[in-house]
Amino acid sequence: MKLFSKTLLLAAALAAGFSTLSLRADDATPPPAGPRMHHRMPTPAERVAHMTKMLGLSDAQQQQILVILQDQQTAAKAIWTNASLDRDQRRSAMKDLWTSSRQKIHAVLTPEQVAKFKSIMEQHRGHKGPM
Repeated sequence: MKLFSKTLLLAAALAAGFSTLSLRADDATPPPAGPRMHHRMPTPAERVAHMTKMLGLSDAQQQQILVILQDQQTAAKAIWTNASLDRDQRRSAMKDLWTSSRQKIHAVLTPEQVAKFKSIMEQHRGHKGPM
């Protein structure tokens, strides 16, 4: 009988310990967002919406820029998934892609919008990549 009581007591203690560990795992919260957390890239549609707010894009400009940004996103994915490129080659290809996309966007904008776009990009250059 003593052996049965000890076994039962040990089983209860183990069950309580495992349930506590299980609760802790369920209650685990992710660390707060800090400077080292990566944010997801905005979609082309989100970028166009932001540009529309900042530059007052017309409907036609929105559609043209959306296509440019979608093409850029597709090309960027191809660059990053190309295993034959080393780090420097990827970086160079991305820089060329950003330059090309920026030139295409400038071609769609009015001279006033280009000036404002350049001003905004200069302000953000230290915080984000080129574009």
